[in-house]
Amino acid sequence: MARSGGSNREMQERFQRSADTISKCFHRVLDLLVSPQFYSRYVKLPSEDHTPPEIQKNPIFYPFLKDCLGAIDGTHIDAATDSRIFKDAREHGLAIPLGKFYLADAGFPSCDTLLVPYRGVCYHLKEWGNATDKPRDYKELFNLRHSQARNAVERIFGIVKRRFTLINAAPEYSIHTQSQIILATCALHNFIRIYDPDDLETGAQSILEAEVHRQVPLQGPEYFGHHVSQAESNRATSFRDNVAKAMWAQYQDVLRQRS
Repeated sequence: MARSGGSNREMQERFQRSADTISKCFHRVLDLLVSPQFYSRYVKLPSEDHTPPEIQKNPIFYPFLKDCLGAIDGTHIDAATDSRIFKDAREHGLAIPLGKFYLADAGFPSCDTLLVPYRGVCYHLKEWGNATDKPRDYKELFNLRHSQARNAVERIFGIVKRRFTLINAAPEYSIHTQSQIILATCALHNFIRIYDPDDLETGAQSILEAEVHRQVPLQGPEYFGHHVSQAESNRATSFRDNVAKAMWAQYQDVLRQRS
């Protein structure tokens, strides 16, 4: 069901079993996948001093993004917004260490713990498909680097979503069960990655390319949700500007050395 995204009714037809039997089997397996014994073994959150190697080993990202812990993906049921999801997560115990941040798309609020792109500025990698196109200012360069960094550290989300299509549908389950499905598919993905790594490579490139081209709205005013104060938003904007201008200075140095 997780792989095909099929409904209970479709599974009844496929396996010739009752709705009750399908439901019981589904939840039995789901409970196993989210149990502490299984989940904690295959899913590990990054430590406070962890910088993704994709960032740490790449001079176009490091040291500018040295305090980045990873990327937050905006996968959700269409009725919710990224900002609302993040607000709920903060209210229910999402703890991001002081001075650390995650990369997030423009649907999330600009705040101390999320580094988001500039709105109204070229962003997606496919928009930079022409090799002759070059960033014209620090904002365009920042958005390009932000997109490249997200692609490097977030690509696993695209693979999980394509592998388990149930995540992309609006499931016929309670919110609690939906949250368990997300946890279960992440754990199951990591399990497969360890014990059948060849399976991960099958079709992975097309999945990653599709995810890179996922459209994120970059027009309109910045979102200042009730959970992000004006002062915090101003700090985040100032931090982003400093990072962007440092990236631009390095970029200009590289261009001068090449000329």
